[in-house]
Amino acid sequence: MPGTRRIYYQALQVGDELPAWHFTGFERLRAVRYAGASGDFNPLYFDEGFARAAGFRSVLVPGPLALGVLARTVQEWLKAPCLRRLHAKYLKIIWPGDALTCRGRIAGRRREGGSYLVDLELWIENADGETMVRGDGTASLFYSAQDEAQRLAGGPPLIVDDPPDAAGEPAPGEHQAKPDGGARKQGAAAKAAGKSRR
Repeated sequence: MPGTRRIYYQALQVGDELPAWHFTGFERLRAVRYAGASGDFNPLYFDEGFARAAGFRSVLVPGPLALGVLARTVQEWLKAPCLRRLHAKYLKIIWPGDALTCRGRIAGRRREGGSYLVDLELWIENADGETMVRGDGTASLFYSAQDEAQRLAGGPPLIVDDPPDAAGEPAPGEHQAKPDGGARKQGAAAKAAGKSRR
């Protein structure tokens, strides 16, 4: 797709932030369409008089629509449908017309078999900066452009073991000596020195 940039696992680090995605707000018609598509005809979503009689200032935006915005945020970032899991907790009511901003950051990264996964923290804020929805999810990515080309050609995934974060271990592909190699060498030198003194 012209103008899009593929994001690969190898370029991401824990703590990286997703680009903020600004959403102009839900129209009431969208809630009505949701009710018709899902079969959830809760009058709080579309009946203004009923919502006010129930103590609300207006009709409410259905929670699943907010979940869809979180999914769209990840899709806009990755330019591909890579989500494997998505969960959300609704903290405050979203009203029709609320201007919203969706944000996120990488909470973890790992390889499971041939899959490279990133765990995400996601949330939606209103125009006042209040957190309305908080969520988390997992996305699956190609490790690199080489991994993508290899898989799309029908080959196996590229397997790379990342070192643990901040462990001082070499980067993927670098040679790593056995952890006790130095100790063995020192022990052998000490024995040789002891023999020479006898």
